[in-house]
Amino acid sequence: MSASPPPFLPPEEYSLLRDSMTADTFHMISQAECRLYLGNTVLRDADTNSMAHSLEVRVPFLSRRLVEEAACLPGRLHMPARGRPKHLLRMIGRDLLPEEVLLRPKQGFCLPLGDWIFGPLRERSEAAVEAVAACHLFDSAAVRSQWRWLVDNRHRTGWSRGLSLVVLGSHLQQLSKSAS
Repeated sequence: MSASPPPFLPPEEYSLLRDSMTADTFHMISQAECRLYLGNTVLRDADTNSMAHSLEVRVPFLSRRLVEEAACLPGRLHMPARGRPKHLLRMIGRDLLPEEVLLRPKQGFCLPLGDWIFGPLRERSEAAVEAVAACHLFDSAAVRSQWRWLVDNRHRTGWSRGLSLVVLGSHLQQLSKSAS
């Protein structure tokens, strides 16, 4: 018989979650997400990316007072039976935001990397791709052809292949600088 896997959480987290268990499933899940996901993942990532550009993204949605007030509301108010995700935020903003914003489906956060590497970072990206083309391990004509194809088709394809060339080229540039 195999041993049980070790607990995923420290014991004190289990007791905190047990203490917050109610018949309100939405509330229970919200508490778990706040304790186990928001602080150590979502906020860390948001802070890292926003502070790199001198932006403050937590205010006003994560002020202590607002979070405490929202945590006291029952789940049925956060997400009515036929409601849309982020129902309360949509209700708060209904007089301030255009309808196309309020009715837009929920979407994940995605950095506009493709816009950057083919836009304001284009020169740096192309210099990095040239570093790949200059590396004797690669066919320079094929690398340049691939980059041209990605630039020409960037609206029909993902940005990840172009980013791979840029990252590799940036690494090769760093290696070249450190060897000098």
